[in-house]
Amino acid sequence: MAKVTVDRFIALAIRRGFITRVQLEAALKDLGLRASLDRTALVRHLLATGAITPAKLAELEKLLKRRDLYCSSCHSVVAIENYSPQRDYECTACKGPMRRPDGLDTQTQLRIEDIFREIGPDPAALERTARFGRYRLVRPLGRGAMGAVYLGTDERLHRSVAIKVVPDDLANDIDLLKRFQREARSLAKLRHPNIVQIYDVDQERGRNFIVMEYIDGPGLDTLIRTAGRIAPNPAAKFAFDVALALQHTHKEGIIHRDVKPGNILITRGGVAKLSDFGLSRGATDGTTTITLSGLVLGTPHYISPEGAEGRAVDIRSDVYSLGVTMYHMLAGFRPFEGRSALAVLVQHIDCIPPALPKDVPKPLSELVMSMLEKSPTRRPQGAGEVLRALKAHLE
Repeated sequence: MAKVTVDRFIALAIRRGFITRVQLEAALKDLGLRASLDRTALVRHLLATGAITPAKLAELEKLLKRRDLYCSSCHSVVAIENYSPQRDYECTACKGPMRRPDGLDTQTQLRIEDIFREIGPDPAALERTARFGRYRLVRPLGRGAMGAVYLGTDERLHRSVAIKVVPDDLANDIDLLKRFQREARSLAKLRHPNIVQIYDVDQERGRNFIVMEYIDGPGLDTLIRTAGRIAPNPAAKFAFDVALALQHTHKEGIIHRDVKPGNILITRGGVAKLSDFGLSRGATDGTTTITLSGLVLGTPHYISPEGAEGRAVDIRSDVYSLGVTMYHMLAGFRPFEGRSALAVLVQHIDCIPPALPKDVPKPLSELVMSMLEKSPTRRPQGAGEVLRALKAHLE
């Protein structure tokens, strides 16, 4: 299975849940496990066995022609129904060039093992637990440290939602369940346009799950990876949105502790929303350190020096992590890299980050460098100070 490659049609069918892992494995067995799985042969097999209907096949063909493009200038996202890779697309808002937020147009063959790793849990498991109360699971969106995230449907309110579920193999992990419940409590306290909203928290058949707002747009990490760098004005706008979210979060007494591009989602209107509060703690909690069972929690490339040392963190630690995120957007690379997590952590504690590119406006560059000060007392003392500086740049 690991060595079998497929074209984009089959990859999309797997990603969108038109074909389950069980059905694909059966097809591969019947078709002789060839090194490259032919689309026509697979479609004929699926139609013949009833695994896919002609109507579903037509829907899949339509999806194949649809692309989400993003603007390199204003970073808005637009759905193109009949996309052609030979055609250049222009943003209707700012006339900037539109690009794909992924590399599928240049990737004609994909390994099945990579697709399964990307979508996370076995789709067959999704079929066994396809409903959580009034919520129906549609397809996997991804998998994080605390569980799988699915696109779902709220069948009472008829809206799309994102559903985070603790997987079976981690259902008895006490530390993970505590983090999961902490995220639910944190999100339940927060109502802000720049924070992914929580709708519901419940348990079904012993499975804990959180129902959240579904953001139909790319992550900031995807935009950085695709664009290489993000221009100063869009970068400042995204940072402004996240700083608004942090200001509200801090006022509610919560420290995020894991601000990074992977936890920032961009809507189709270009609005940044902060997500994933699984590591958050109370801002006034005397136990607000970033260690658990002797391990550093957080993402090494974005963690504050005090967090890297396992000392108490506060709202200025979130300011530091936002500064690293801004640096990554503006430079196209992170300020500290290393062959191991420990090597990166040591640099956060001891090293000065390289200067930002010269085309970054001086006030913006100075703001980022001030946010990356080793001592919390030398950084902006909260998200409000960051907001004032960004507002001055954007006006």
